[in-house]
Amino acid sequence: MENTKTDEISNIYVFNTLTSWVEDEYNVKRLAKMKLVDFLNAREHKMDDYGMPLRRAVIFDQFEEIFSLYQDRWKDREGFFEQVNTALEADPLLRVVFVIREDFIAQLDPYEDPLPERMWTRFHMERLHREDALLAIKEPVKKADRFFAEGVAEKLVDDLLKIRVETMPGKTAEVPGEFIEAVQLQIVCQKLWKELPPDEKQITFQHLKTYGNVEEVLSRFYEEAIRTATEKAGIDEEGLRRLCDKKLITETGTRGMVYRAPESTCGVPNASIDVLESMHLIRAEWRAGARWYELAHDSFIKPIQDSNKVFNDELTEKKRVEEKRAEKEKLEKEWAEKERAEKERLEKEWAEKERLEKERRRSRIIKVLAVFFNCHFNSSRICSISVD
Repeated sequence: MENTKTDEISNIYVFNTLTSWVEDEYNVKRLAKMKLVDFLNAREHKMDDYGMPLRRAVIFDQFEEIFSLYQDRWKDREGFFEQVNTALEADPLLRVVFVIREDFIAQLDPYEDPLPERMWTRFHMERLHREDALLAIKEPVKKADRFFAEGVAEKLVDDLLKIRVETMPGKTAEVPGEFIEAVQLQIVCQKLWKELPPDEKQITFQHLKTYGNVEEVLSRFYEEAIRTATEKAGIDEEGLRRLCDKKLITETGTRGMVYRAPESTCGVPNASIDVLESMHLIRAEWRAGARWYELAHDSFIKPIQDSNKVFNDELTEKKRVEEKRAEKEKLEKEWAEKERAEKERLEKEWAEKERLEKERRRSRIIKVLAVFFNCHFNSSRICSISVD
Protein backbone atom coordinates (compact mmCIF):
# COMPACT_ATOMS: atom_id res chain seq x y z
CA MET A 1 0.00 0.00 0.00
CA GLU A 2 3.07 2.26 -0.01
CA ASN A 3 2.11 3.97 -3.30
CA THR A 4 -1.66 3.79 -2.82
CA LYS A 5 -3.62 6.30 -0.81
CA THR A 6 -6.44 4.96 1.33
CA ASP A 7 -8.95 7.19 -0.46
CA GLU A 8 -8.04 5.38 -3.70
CA ILE A 9 -9.20 2.07 -2.22
CA SER A 10 -12.87 1.44 -2.93
CA ASN A 11 -13.32 -0.88 0.09
CA ILE A 12 -10.57 -1.22 2.66
CA TYR A 13 -11.80 -4.58 3.99
CA VAL A 14 -12.11 -6.11 0.52
CA PHE A 15 -8.68 -4.74 -0.40
CA ASN A 16 -7.01 -6.28 2.66
CA THR A 17 -8.73 -9.59 1.93
CA LEU A 18 -7.47 -9.65 -1.65
CA THR A 19 -3.91 -8.68 -0.73
CA SER A 20 -3.84 -11.58 1.76
CA TRP A 21 -5.04 -14.00 -0.93
CA VAL A 22 -2.57 -13.17 -3.71
CA GLU A 23 0.66 -15.16 -3.61
CA ASP A 24 2.80 -13.54 -6.30
CA GLU A 25 3.51 -9.99 -7.39
CA TYR A 26 0.32 -8.03 -7.87
CA ASN A 27 -0.88 -4.67 -9.11
CA VAL A 28 -1.88 -2.72 -6.02
CA LYS A 29 -3.92 -0.13 -7.89
CA ARG A 30 -5.86 -2.89 -9.67
CA LEU A 31 -6.62 -4.69 -6.39
CA ALA A 32 -7.73 -1.41 -4.85
CA LYS A 33 -10.70 -1.36 -7.25
CA MET A 34 -11.30 -5.11 -7.60
CA LYS A 35 -14.30 -6.94 -6.17
CA LEU A 36 -14.30 -10.28 -4.37
CA VAL A 37 -16.41 -11.98 -7.02
CA ASP A 38 -14.07 -10.90 -9.82
CA PHE A 39 -11.03 -12.22 -7.99
CA LEU A 40 -12.70 -15.59 -7.23
CA ASN A 41 -14.11 -16.00 -10.74
CA ALA A 42 -10.59 -15.64 -12.12
CA ARG A 43 -9.53 -18.72 -10.11
CA GLU A 44 -10.54 -22.07 -11.54
CA HIS A 45 -12.10 -24.73 -9.33
CA LYS A 46 -10.05 -27.79 -8.54
CA MET A 47 -11.53 -30.99 -9.97
CA ASP A 48 -12.16 -34.36 -8.37
CA ASP A 49 -11.17 -37.70 -9.90
CA TYR A 50 -14.30 -37.64 -12.07
CA GLY A 51 -13.63 -34.18 -13.47
CA MET A 52 -16.30 -32.51 -11.35
CA PRO A 53 -15.55 -29.16 -9.68
CA LEU A 54 -14.87 -29.33 -5.95
CA ARG A 55 -16.32 -27.06 -3.33
CA ARG A 56 -14.06 -24.33 -2.06
CA ALA A 57 -14.15 -22.48 1.21
CA VAL A 58 -13.04 -18.98 2.18
CA ILE A 59 -12.17 -18.69 5.87
CA PHE A 60 -11.91 -15.30 7.55
CA ASP A 61 -9.97 -15.81 10.78
CA GLN A 62 -9.98 -13.20 13.57
CA PHE A 63 -12.97 -11.66 11.85
CA GLU A 64 -13.63 -9.40 14.84
CA GLU A 65 -10.97 -7.12 13.38
CA ILE A 66 -13.52 -5.85 10.86
CA PHE A 67 -15.02 -3.98 13.82
CA SER A 68 -11.77 -2.89 15.45
CA LEU A 69 -9.58 -1.88 12.50
CA TYR A 70 -10.06 1.08 10.16
CA GLN A 71 -12.86 2.54 12.24
CA ASP A 72 -12.79 5.64 10.05
CA ARG A 73 -13.92 3.37 7.17
CA TRP A 74 -16.88 1.87 9.00
CA LYS A 75 -19.15 2.50 6.03
CA ASP A 76 -17.10 -0.05 4.04
CA ARG A 77 -18.37 -2.88 6.25
CA GLU A 78 -21.78 -3.04 4.62
CA GLY A 79 -20.20 -3.07 1.17
CA PHE A 80 -17.90 -5.89 2.23
CA PHE A 81 -20.82 -8.12 3.30
CA GLU A 82 -22.67 -7.29 0.08
CA GLN A 83 -19.64 -8.39 -1.92
CA VAL A 84 -19.47 -11.64 0.07
CA ASN A 85 -23.12 -12.29 -0.79
CA THR A 86 -22.49 -11.54 -4.49
CA ALA A 87 -19.62 -14.03 -4.52
CA LEU A 88 -21.82 -16.71 -2.90
CA GLU A 89 -24.58 -16.15 -5.44
CA ALA A 90 -22.11 -16.35 -8.34
CA ASP A 91 -20.62 -19.67 -7.16
CA PRO A 92 -22.95 -22.30 -5.65
CA LEU A 93 -19.91 -24.33 -4.61
CA LEU A 94 -18.43 -21.49 -2.54
CA ARG A 95 -18.64 -21.59 1.25
CA VAL A 96 -17.66 -18.76 3.60
CA VAL A 97 -16.64 -19.22 7.24
CA PHE A 98 -16.27 -16.33 9.67
CA VAL A 99 -14.17 -17.14 12.74
CA ILE A 100 -14.99 -14.47 15.27
CA ARG A 101 -14.69 -13.97 19.00
CA GLU A 102 -17.84 -14.58 20.99
CA ASP A 103 -17.98 -11.05 22.41
CA PHE A 104 -18.21 -9.60 18.87
CA ILE A 105 -21.10 -11.79 17.66
CA ALA A 106 -23.75 -9.16 18.41
CA GLN A 107 -22.00 -6.67 16.15
CA LEU A 108 -22.75 -8.91 13.16
CA ASP A 109 -26.52 -8.41 13.55
CA PRO A 110 -26.82 -5.26 11.37
CA TYR A 111 -25.12 -7.10 8.47
CA GLU A 112 -27.14 -10.35 8.51
CA ASP A 113 -29.73 -9.43 5.84
CA PRO A 114 -27.49 -9.51 2.74
CA LEU A 115 -26.15 -12.99 3.57
CA PRO A 116 -27.80 -16.39 2.97
CA GLU A 117 -29.82 -17.67 5.94
CA ARG A 118 -28.86 -14.49 7.81
CA MET A 119 -25.75 -16.27 9.12
CA TRP A 120 -27.82 -18.57 11.32
CA THR A 121 -25.49 -21.52 10.72
CA ARG A 122 -23.17 -21.11 13.68
CA PHE A 123 -20.87 -23.28 15.72
CA HIS A 124 -19.67 -22.31 19.16
CA MET A 125 -16.01 -23.32 19.62
CA GLU A 126 -15.36 -23.43 23.33
CA ARG A 127 -11.98 -23.89 24.86
CA LEU A 128 -11.28 -27.35 26.18
CA HIS A 129 -13.06 -28.49 29.32
CA ARG A 130 -11.42 -31.12 31.52
CA GLU A 131 -13.19 -34.10 29.92
CA ASP A 132 -12.52 -32.84 26.40
CA ALA A 133 -8.84 -32.41 27.23
CA LEU A 134 -8.66 -35.96 28.61
CA LEU A 135 -10.08 -37.31 25.35
CA ALA A 136 -7.59 -35.24 23.37
CA ILE A 137 -4.76 -36.75 25.43
CA LYS A 138 -5.83 -40.38 25.70
CA GLU A 139 -7.37 -41.22 22.34
CA PRO A 140 -4.48 -40.38 19.95
CA VAL A 141 -1.97 -42.56 21.82
CA LYS A 142 -4.16 -45.62 21.36
CA LYS A 143 -3.45 -45.53 17.63
CA ALA A 144 0.24 -45.94 18.46
CA ASP A 145 -0.47 -48.88 20.78
CA ARG A 146 0.33 -46.86 23.87
CA PHE A 147 -1.68 -45.95 26.94
CA PHE A 148 -1.52 -43.80 30.05
CA ALA A 149 -1.20 -45.43 33.44
CA GLU A 150 -4.11 -44.76 35.76
CA GLY A 151 -4.24 -41.13 36.89
CA VAL A 152 -1.38 -39.90 34.68
CA ALA A 153 -3.48 -38.16 32.04
CA GLU A 154 -5.67 -36.73 34.80
CA LYS A 155 -2.59 -35.31 36.54
CA LEU A 156 -1.46 -33.67 33.28
CA VAL A 157 -4.89 -32.08 32.75
CA ASP A 158 -5.10 -30.87 36.34
CA ASP A 159 -1.70 -29.21 35.99
CA LEU A 160 -2.84 -27.43 32.84
CA LEU A 161 -6.09 -26.29 34.48
CA LYS A 162 -4.34 -24.37 37.26
CA ILE A 163 -4.91 -20.65 37.35
CA ARG A 164 -3.81 -18.00 39.84
CA VAL A 165 -6.42 -15.72 41.39
CA GLU A 166 -6.25 -12.91 43.91
CA THR A 167 -8.09 -14.09 47.03
CA MET A 168 -7.61 -10.83 48.93
CA PRO A 169 -5.52 -7.68 48.40
CA GLY A 170 -1.90 -8.79 47.96
CA LYS A 171 -2.73 -12.52 48.35
CA THR A 172 -3.04 -15.05 45.53
CA ALA A 173 -3.77 -18.75 45.31
CA GLU A 174 -3.74 -21.48 42.67
CA VAL A 175 -7.16 -22.93 41.88
CA PRO A 176 -8.53 -25.24 39.16
CA GLY A 177 -9.74 -23.25 36.17
CA GLU A 178 -12.62 -24.02 33.84
CA PHE A 179 -10.73 -24.30 30.55
CA ILE A 180 -7.46 -25.55 29.10
CA GLU A 181 -5.73 -23.70 26.28
CA ALA A 182 -5.45 -26.10 23.33
CA VAL A 183 -2.07 -24.68 22.32
CA GLN A 184 -0.58 -25.43 25.73
CA LEU A 185 -2.01 -28.94 25.68
CA GLN A 186 -0.45 -29.47 22.27
CA ILE A 187 2.93 -28.14 23.41
CA VAL A 188 3.12 -30.38 26.48
CA CYS A 189 1.84 -33.54 24.74
CA GLN A 190 4.14 -33.01 21.78
CA LYS A 191 7.15 -32.71 24.08
CA LEU A 192 6.08 -35.80 26.06
CA TRP A 193 5.56 -37.83 22.89
CA LYS A 194 8.84 -36.72 21.34
CA GLU A 195 10.93 -37.56 24.41
CA LEU A 196 9.36 -40.92 25.28
CA PRO A 197 11.63 -43.93 24.68
CA PRO A 198 10.39 -45.66 21.51
CA ASP A 199 9.88 -49.04 23.20
CA GLU A 200 7.72 -47.67 26.04
CA LYS A 201 4.06 -48.63 25.82
CA GLN A 202 2.77 -47.37 29.15
CA ILE A 203 3.12 -43.68 30.01
CA THR A 204 3.76 -43.40 33.74
CA PHE A 205 3.99 -40.67 36.36
CA GLN A 206 7.77 -40.86 36.04
CA HIS A 207 7.55 -40.23 32.30
CA LEU A 208 5.25 -37.30 32.99
CA LYS A 209 7.69 -35.90 35.54
CA THR A 210 10.71 -36.43 33.28
CA TYR A 211 9.34 -35.49 29.86
CA GLY A 212 5.98 -33.80 30.40
CA ASN A 213 6.40 -31.53 33.40
CA VAL A 214 4.04 -28.71 32.52
CA GLU A 215 6.07 -25.89 34.04
CA GLU A 216 9.33 -27.06 32.46
CA VAL A 217 7.79 -27.54 29.03
CA LEU A 218 6.02 -24.17 29.10
CA SER A 219 9.22 -22.56 30.36
CA ARG A 220 11.11 -23.92 27.33
CA PHE A 221 8.30 -22.79 25.05
CA TYR A 222 8.51 -19.31 26.57
CA GLU A 223 12.27 -19.20 26.03
CA GLU A 224 11.84 -20.29 22.40
CA ALA A 225 9.21 -17.58 21.88
CA ILE A 226 11.55 -14.97 23.39
CA ARG A 227 14.44 -16.07 21.15
CA THR A 228 12.25 -15.99 18.04
CA ALA A 229 10.81 -12.57 18.90
CA THR A 230 14.19 -10.99 19.68
CA GLU A 231 15.68 -12.30 16.44
CA LYS A 232 12.71 -10.95 14.48
CA ALA A 233 13.01 -7.45 15.94
CA GLY A 234 16.78 -7.41 16.44
CA ILE A 235 16.55 -6.56 20.15
CA ASP A 236 18.07 -8.05 23.30
CA GLU A 237 16.22 -10.50 25.51
CA GLU A 238 16.38 -8.45 28.68
CA GLY A 239 13.79 -5.84 27.70
CA LEU A 240 11.32 -8.39 26.30
CA ARG A 241 11.64 -10.64 29.34
CA ARG A 242 11.11 -7.62 31.59
CA LEU A 243 7.86 -6.87 29.75
CA CYS A 244 6.60 -10.42 30.31
CA ASP A 245 7.67 -10.56 33.96
CA LYS A 246 6.94 -7.04 35.18
CA LYS A 247 4.08 -5.84 32.95
CA LEU A 248 2.17 -8.94 31.86
CA ILE A 249 2.42 -10.33 35.41
CA THR A 250 1.26 -8.17 38.30
CA GLU A 251 3.05 -7.76 41.63
CA THR A 252 0.54 -10.18 43.17
CA GLY A 253 1.34 -12.86 40.59
CA THR A 254 -1.74 -12.58 38.38
CA ARG A 255 -2.07 -11.66 34.72
CA GLY A 256 -1.79 -8.00 33.81
CA MET A 257 -2.62 -6.12 30.61
CA VAL A 258 -0.50 -3.80 28.48
CA TYR A 259 -1.51 -1.30 25.80
CA ARG A 260 -0.20 -1.53 22.25
CA ALA A 261 1.01 1.84 20.98
CA PRO A 262 1.51 2.49 17.22
CA GLU A 263 5.20 1.55 17.19
CA SER A 264 5.88 -0.29 20.45
CA THR A 265 4.35 -1.88 23.53
CA CYS A 266 5.88 -0.74 26.83
CA GLY A 267 9.04 0.17 24.94
CA VAL A 268 9.26 -3.16 23.06
CA PRO A 269 9.00 -3.00 19.23
CA ASN A 270 5.66 -4.34 17.99
CA ALA A 271 7.47 -6.66 15.56
CA SER A 272 8.51 -8.82 18.51
CA ILE A 273 5.08 -8.48 20.16
CA ASP A 274 3.49 -9.84 16.98
CA VAL A 275 5.70 -12.91 17.22
CA LEU A 276 4.62 -13.57 20.81
CA GLU A 277 0.99 -13.26 19.73
CA SER A 278 1.43 -15.55 16.72
CA MET A 279 3.03 -18.19 18.98
CA HIS A 280 0.09 -17.83 21.42
CA LEU A 281 2.20 -16.76 24.37
CA ILE A 282 0.03 -13.65 24.58
CA ARG A 283 -3.39 -12.79 23.21
CA ALA A 284 -4.92 -9.51 22.14
CA GLU A 285 -8.15 -7.90 23.24
CA TRP A 286 -9.81 -4.81 21.84
CA ARG A 287 -11.09 -2.32 24.39
CA ALA A 288 -12.57 1.05 23.45
CA GLY A 289 -10.89 0.91 20.04
CA ALA A 290 -7.44 0.09 21.47
CA ARG A 291 -5.49 -3.16 21.39
CA TRP A 292 -4.39 -4.65 24.72
CA TYR A 293 -2.37 -7.76 25.49
CA GLU A 294 -2.33 -10.34 28.26
CA LEU A 295 -0.74 -13.75 28.74
CA ALA A 296 -2.65 -16.51 26.99
CA HIS A 297 -3.16 -18.41 30.26
CA ASP A 298 -2.26 -18.30 33.94
CA SER A 299 -0.19 -21.46 33.54
CA PHE A 300 2.49 -19.33 31.85
CA ILE A 301 3.04 -17.20 34.97
CA LYS A 302 5.30 -19.48 37.01
CA PRO A 303 7.30 -20.79 34.00
CA ILE A 304 7.98 -17.18 32.97
CA GLN A 305 9.01 -16.20 36.49
CA ASP A 306 11.25 -19.27 36.87
CA SER A 307 12.86 -18.80 33.47
CA ASN A 308 13.44 -15.09 34.09
CA LYS A 309 14.99 -15.81 37.49
CA VAL A 310 17.53 -18.14 35.87
CA PHE A 311 18.15 -15.61 33.09
CA ASN A 312 18.53 -12.70 35.53
CA ASP A 313 20.83 -14.72 37.81
CA GLU A 314 22.99 -15.65 34.82
CA LEU A 315 22.90 -12.05 33.60
CA THR A 316 23.89 -10.78 37.06
CA GLU A 317 26.73 -13.30 37.21
CA LYS A 318 27.80 -12.38 33.70
CA LYS A 319 27.81 -8.70 34.64
CA ARG A 320 29.74 -9.49 37.84
CA VAL A 321 32.34 -11.46 35.87
CA GLU A 322 32.50 -8.68 33.28
CA GLU A 323 32.91 -6.02 35.98
CA LYS A 324 35.59 -8.13 37.66
CA ARG A 325 37.35 -8.58 34.32
CA ALA A 326 37.05 -4.86 33.61
CA GLU A 327 38.40 -4.04 37.09
CA LYS A 328 41.27 -6.46 36.56
CA GLU A 329 42.03 -4.90 33.19
CA LYS A 330 41.87 -1.47 34.80
CA LEU A 331 44.30 -2.49 37.57
CA GLU A 332 46.60 -4.16 35.04
CA LYS A 333 46.48 -1.03 32.91
CA GLU A 334 47.20 1.18 35.93
CA TRP A 335 50.04 -1.14 36.98
CA ALA A 336 51.44 -1.15 33.45
CA GLU A 337 51.18 2.64 33.39
CA LYS A 338 53.00 2.87 36.71
CA GLU A 339 55.68 0.48 35.46
CA ARG A 340 56.04 2.51 32.26
CA ALA A 341 56.24 5.75 34.23
CA GLU A 342 58.76 4.22 36.64
CA LYS A 343 60.78 2.86 33.74
CA GLU A 344 60.76 6.29 32.09
CA ARG A 345 61.80 7.90 35.39
CA LEU A 346 64.67 5.44 35.85
CA GLU A 347 65.73 5.84 32.23
CA LYS A 348 65.73 9.63 32.65
CA GLU A 349 67.71 9.34 35.88
CA TRP A 350 70.19 6.98 34.20
CA ALA A 351 70.45 9.30 31.20
CA GLU A 352 70.98 12.26 33.49
CA LYS A 353 73.63 10.39 35.43
CA GLU A 354 75.30 9.42 32.17
CA ARG A 355 75.21 13.03 31.03
CA LEU A 356 76.65 14.24 34.30
CA GLU A 357 79.27 11.50 34.22
CA LYS A 358 80.22 12.49 30.67
CA GLU A 359 80.40 16.11 31.77
CA ARG A 360 82.66 15.16 34.67
CA ARG A 361 84.87 13.06 32.40
CA ARG A 362 84.99 15.86 29.87
CA SER A 363 85.88 18.34 32.60
CA ARG A 364 88.63 16.07 33.90
CA ILE A 365 90.03 15.59 30.41
CA ILE A 366 89.98 19.32 29.80
CA LYS A 367 91.75 19.92 33.11
CA VAL A 368 94.39 17.26 32.35
CA LEU A 369 94.96 18.69 28.90
CA ALA A 370 95.18 22.17 30.36
CA VAL A 371 97.77 21.02 32.90
CA PHE A 372 99.62 19.15 30.19
CA PHE A 373 99.78 22.10 27.83
CA ASN A 374 100.64 24.45 30.67
CA CYS A 375 103.51 22.21 31.72
CA HIS A 376 104.65 21.83 28.12
CA PHE A 377 104.58 25.58 27.63
CA ASN A 378 106.58 26.21 30.79
CA SER A 379 109.10 23.53 29.85
CA SER A 380 109.56 25.16 26.45
CA ARG A 381 110.29 28.52 28.04
CA ILE A 382 112.84 27.02 30.42
CA CYS A 383 114.58 25.34 27.54
CA SER A 384 114.63 28.57 25.55
CA ILE A 385 116.15 30.52 28.43
CA SER A 386 118.84 27.91 28.94
CA VAL A 387 119.89 28.03 25.28
CA ASP A 388 120.09 31.75 25.34
